[in-house]
Amino acid sequence: NHSLADTKKWFESGLLSSYQGLYNYIDRNATEFHGTKLTYRTENEILPYVRQTEIAFFPYCPLAQGFLSGKYDDIANLSKYDVRLSNTLFKNAKKGIFPELIDNKSKQQLLEIAFDFLKSKKEITSIIAGVSSINQVKQNIQIIDKNQ
Repeated sequence: NHSLADTKKWFESGLLSSYQGLYNYIDRNATEFHGTKLTYRTENEILPYVRQTEIAFFPYCPLAQGFLSGKYDDIANLSKYDVRLSNTLFKNAKKGIFPELIDNKSKQQLLEIAFDFLKSKKEITSIIAGVSSINQVKQNIQIIDKNQ
């Protein structure tokens, strides 16, 4: 989760075998996360490098902090103290502004879009998505396993 220059240095020194970076259907080349500036652009910089070097790549926030699960379709109910509201995506959604990529999609469609997008990327080693119920585990497995 560092700049491309640092990633290259650590890989060349033998100290790096995997990379975890912010990456999902919406956040492909994010410039910040929770108000912290990111020093890398995942799709433009990191993925080409991990493809070249065969470093393992694990995306964090594969469901955009639950946003792509449809779990927060009622964002108006988030507490003003919720850390996700420091994320531009959630701030805009609270105002009723949604990315065109996902506007008017059902929960099932959002999950399928999110997982299918990540599964289509050969550079991605594994998708680790947080869950809060056994039903979410089953739903995620069903979507990930479809068409395999």
